[in-house]
Amino acid sequence: VVSDSTALNGQALRGQVGVNPSGYWYGPYTNALDVGKTYRVYFRLKTDDVTTTNEVALLDVTDNSGQNLLGMKRLRGTDFRAANVYQEFYVDLNYTDTSNNSLEFRVAYRATANLWLDRTIVVSYPIAYAASAQWTLTSGDGPKTVQAKFIDSAGNISADAVANIWLGATPTSATPSATPSITRTPTVTDTPTVTSMPTATFTATATPVLTPRAYLPFILR
Repeated sequence: VVSDSTALNGQALRGQVGVNPSGYWYGPYTNALDVGKTYRVYFRLKTDDVTTTNEVALLDVTDNSGQNLLGMKRLRGTDFRAANVYQEFYVDLNYTDTSNNSLEFRVAYRATANLWLDRTIVVSYPIAYAASAQWTLTSGDGPKTVQAKFIDSAGNISADAVANIWLGATPTSATPSATPSITRTPTVTDTPTVTSMPTATFTATATPVLTPRAYLPFILR
């Protein structure tokens, strides 16, 4: 783990050619996701060699200690848009396993180019852009956080969009509304077509409607 001012939390896992041997970067792990649903996992990575056609990393999602492969993606240096700039790549998975084994999100470092891993996050599978959407909140009143990502038709992925709301302690017959504040505004270069949360403003009802399990931040430290 090294300091990195361009990483979201100021640190990243780094593999250096000639210093670090090839191998898997294991974890993080989770049992929090509901089975029978489809998810998208974003890996935030960068490399300093965007000209090589060699495979620089293999991304995968597994369970049962790596025995069950649920999704994977191979990356070459040419898959990165710019050198030394973080870019998010995704792996989709249909999570149907009912075992008690933890899901694992791995990066296989190939030692063909220097590689940095900043963060891995899990979101619900993208939905078509719409004026509003609903999720199921965790139980209990109080502050709730919605975090989402947008992707446009050109495949550009936005920065995190964060909305904070308050679910009132006393339900009323009227529908209480809460306008969340966006702490990061997603930037896209084309009209968005799919999104894990298509609206920056939504209505919180007395029956909770959002689950943070749609977004699980895993930050390497």
